[in-house]
Amino acid sequence: MRGKSRWLKILSVLVIVAILVASVLRGKVFFSESDEFIEKILSGESQNFSEEQLATYEIDINKELTHLKSRKDLEKIYFALGKIAALQGNYESSTNYLLNAASFITGRHQPIDALIYETLATNYLVLDDVENGYLYFEEANNVIFQLKNSPLAISFYQQFAKGLTEYTDHTTFPIYLLSEAIQLTRDEEQKVILMKQLAEVYDINGLKDLAVSELTRALNMSVSLHNKELQLQLMNHLIRFYFGAHQYEETEEMLKNYFSIASDDPKENYDMLWHWLQVQYFLHGYEGFENGLSKLAKKYPEVVEEEKEYIEWFIAFNRAYFLMLEGKYEESEAYLKEAELIKNRENVSPVVSELIEMVRLDLSYRTKASDINFTERYQQLLAKMYFTPDTSGIMHHVMPQILARLLELGDYETVYQYTSRLRDPLDQELDAINALRDMIQKSAQREMQFNTSFSRVVLKYGGYMVATLFGIGLAYGAYRYNVYLATLKKRVKDSGKTDTLTRTLTKKALYEQLESEMDPDKNYYFLLMDINDFKLYNQDFGYLAGDRVLVEISHLLKEVFPDAAISRHSGHHFIIVLKDVEEHAVIEKVTFILEAIKQSQTISAKREITCCVGISKGHIKNTIDIDEYINLATIKLNISKQRGKGIYTL
Repeated sequence: MRGKSRWLKILSVLVIVAILVASVLRGKVFFSESDEFIEKILSGESQNFSEEQLATYEIDINKELTHLKSRKDLEKIYFALGKIAALQGNYESSTNYLLNAASFITGRHQPIDALIYETLATNYLVLDDVENGYLYFEEANNVIFQLKNSPLAISFYQQFAKGLTEYTDHTTFPIYLLSEAIQLTRDEEQKVILMKQLAEVYDINGLKDLAVSELTRALNMSVSLHNKELQLQLMNHLIRFYFGAHQYEETEEMLKNYFSIASDDPKENYDMLWHWLQVQYFLHGYEGFENGLSKLAKKYPEVVEEEKEYIEWFIAFNRAYFLMLEGKYEESEAYLKEAELIKNRENVSPVVSELIEMVRLDLSYRTKASDINFTERYQQLLAKMYFTPDTSGIMHHVMPQILARLLELGDYETVYQYTSRLRDPLDQELDAINALRDMIQKSAQREMQFNTSFSRVVLKYGGYMVATLFGIGLAYGAYRYNVYLATLKKRVKDSGKTDTLTRTLTKKALYEQLESEMDPDKNYYFLLMDINDFKLYNQDFGYLAGDRVLVEISHLLKEVFPDAAISRHSGHHFIIVLKDVEEHAVIEKVTFILEAIKQSQTISAKREITCCVGISKGHIKNTIDIDEYINLATIKLNISKQRGKGIYTL
């Protein structure tokens, strides 16, 4: 009996071991390539796939499809192939696979269902089919609601927001999506990345102060996380914001923080070094620029020797640029030739080539070369810069200089075309957002009990929040996002119509206002005002002082011309348009404003400020007439400047 009992125990152990081994082998045998791929997608690893990995998965999953024995696996296989095609950039092929996958959806594999709809939604945005994009957004949302899966929701909102901003003009709804994703995430590092993305969307919508606020909060969080890479990315964005807003002291302080933790390889930081030298010049003049070069040489003594040719080009180019701004054209020419020679020895980026071309063209323009069609050349350079990938962000600050030059040349049509490409999200996404609002309101009627902010906000109040963006005031005043988004609507709407510094109209808004109020029976006066020697003023006293002058003059113009359309134009010019007024009244006001600016204790506190004015008049029948009168006023302005300072010409 004892022997029998012993054999029974041994047999039981063997059976248990066999079951365990079989279980392991079963997992290895039946865990397919498509299962492995989908598991990595669900875990958020899709951004880390290399081209080789994707190609390998594609081959293996196609083999899996060929040897398929059960139709129940078609959904996951078609999804996997569709996702691979999307990651490879083959969006039409991806969409075909995914639509096939969607035809097998039964509700048994809800995470895969959500991924199918999510990828379809983004694919259609890329393929310029926004209507279907929002349709599959709804389908994905419905599945995610049922899953109660916050990580999946965060990923979906982040990707759909990215698709909207990159491939459509629907730039307001991503603010809502990313705000919700930030509320949902508990991962601090992921929250910082989402806040950075939200700041970029604010910037697209013209909400610069909100963008800076979001970036500053994200930077503080990244410091506490000790994430150096994120800190550098966020400081990079803040530097560009401050620099673009002419806040040079803040830019300088942020640059110091940036260089304190950045790599010692100057090749990785040329864009920041360029901003550093620009700031030194704007704050302290050419002497400040040279001092900045000396500081950089001390900071990178060994690297300068190792990367001598790069550094030589960088220094030569910047000296050429700033000497040109100083009016020292012969010295600028010498350094520019040196930069061109070094450039020809290196395989440089298109950005570098176009920057050199810009300085060369500017130098020819300033020295009045007679054998160049400057309007045509600046148009060509502008087009090249517009379509050149620019990771450094330098083009963003250089292109306005070219637009200003085209304005001087009287090419208002080209300038208007480029400035009119700025996004106007409220007008462009009204229909889509209204449809989306209705969709979310229908979803809100479904009885689902969730404990996450995701369900409460998206299901119950999501439609109302989106509607708030367009002034549909629903009675949820106590709800925390209602006031926020109502304010946001106004700021988005206003930001595209007024100059951020002077709060006068933008050039685009001026055209729109004149076109909407056009009265061919009324007489219009176009006044183009230029501040004399304003560039020298900025060089002597700094751009912050120059900005204060612009603001004070804009206030005075609004007081003297309360019924006029006033627009800041080409940096230090103002356009004032008067309708149905007597000529003697125009002359009286222009005479008064020129004297008031000169005598003002605030405007002329550091140095006497004088202006010149060119005046044209006539009837407006179409947009071309507006261009012609502004062009004529420009000619009259040039006559005034030739006659002296504080002069007007009618």
